[in-house]
Amino acid sequence: MNEGIIRICLRREDFRMSFTDVFPIVFTLTLVPLELFFFFTGAPLFILAGVIPVLLTVLSTLASILICWAFHFEVGPNGLEWVTLLRTDHIPWTNVNTSRRVGFLGLDWLVIETSDSHSKLWLPLFVRRYHLLRDLLVTFGDPRWNWDQQLPQR
Repeated sequence: MNEGIIRICLRREDFRMSFTDVFPIVFTLTLVPLELFFFFTGAPLFILAGVIPVLLTVLSTLASILICWAFHFEVGPNGLEWVTLLRTDHIPWTNVNTSRRVGFLGLDWLVIETSDSHSKLWLPLFVRRYHLLRDLLVTFGDPRWNWDQQLPQR
């Protein structure tokens, strides 16, 4: 952010994981072990090359859609709010102790630790509208955490 420029924004945006990033991970992590299992148990080629990949494509698609639908988060001027199947939590910007970007399973995450919790929030950076997410984190987040340098330009 340029020095001397003050940005005022009251915008709140909801973000979900990108299906196109989640699906290959889910598909690969289920396909490889199942193919190996059926290969070593002597399954016919028709099962290995046809039935298992088709069935896992359908099941992985459904699982990926469920994951992307069920887990989402919101970024706003008051902090981060995330929703899971069981609960909704909120972290005010003032409670963020540390943040760092990590890669896991080929996907980028922002790990956020808070002052009032021992748990860490793993914020997915593989979202649709990543540029908007990055802009909101830089705008609203505490400048001490160097959000601008932690979050890559894509």
